[in-house]
Amino acid sequence: MNSEINTPDEYGNPDYNMSAHHHPCPPCTRGPVGPRGPVGPMGPAGATGADGPAGATGSIGAAGPAGIAGPTGSVGPAGSAGSMDNTAVSFAYSQLAHVLEQLISYYPESILYVFLKGISPWWIAGVPYQLYVSSEGTYGGLFILNSSGYVAIPLNAITALQFDTGAVYNPAITYLSKPDFPPGYDTNIITAVYDYVSTLTGEVLIDTGSNVYSTGPIYLNKYGIIVQADQFGNEPAWIPVLPITAIAPQDTGAKNPTSIETGKPPTRVQAH
Repeated sequence: MNSEINTPDEYGNPDYNMSAHHHPCPPCTRGPVGPRGPVGPMGPAGATGADGPAGATGSIGAAGPAGIAGPTGSVGPAGSAGSMDNTAVSFAYSQLAHVLEQLISYYPESILYVFLKGISPWWIAGVPYQLYVSSEGTYGGLFILNSSGYVAIPLNAITALQFDTGAVYNPAITYLSKPDFPPGYDTNIITAVYDYVSTLTGEVLIDTGSNVYSTGPIYLNKYGIIVQADQFGNEPAWIPVLPITAIAPQDTGAKNPTSIETGKPPTRVQAH
């Protein structure tokens, strides 16, 4: 038996079979969009991306507070011993010792007058014999004359040196070169004497010590010592600068303030 049901179609056709001849409805209009559904669960994290370029260097921050002081370190080794040999006054005595050594060599038989600071004796004469150096000395400290026996004279007592008449200056004599002096009174005095004497011409009177003076042209002017002699080097006199008390150029009419004046100065300080 045929189970199909024939039902008239919309036009009254009795042969219309609803199951075999169904026609779709005409298109319907889209309804409004429904509300957004809830957010779904977060998906798994993606892979890490590549590093980006480095950013610019930031500014330096403020310095932090100073830390506490550390412990004091151990004492270092002692430095080498200092020396006074580079001072101007030490150089002046070294210059004198250097000259005395040469006078012993170049005038071995000549009588040398050694003038002193004191009044009695104010000179001693003899043949130059030795410059005595102590076991701790860097140069000689005593000048020894052979004067019917040996006489030792400290270098700081010598105010002038001159050989017996007829002596001529030996040009082989050398002098120490001036080093760089440290600042000090001795540098001021010795360099001032050298600079001042360099400006003098003609006869110059030099007072030295307590009772000694020398007059003559300046033959040589060295740091620490002056030589007076004529232009040919006759009758040379060596005058250490440290004991000098006055320098008086005679071509200006100046008088020796201590050795020529016979009167007494109007001062508290006098001489016997």
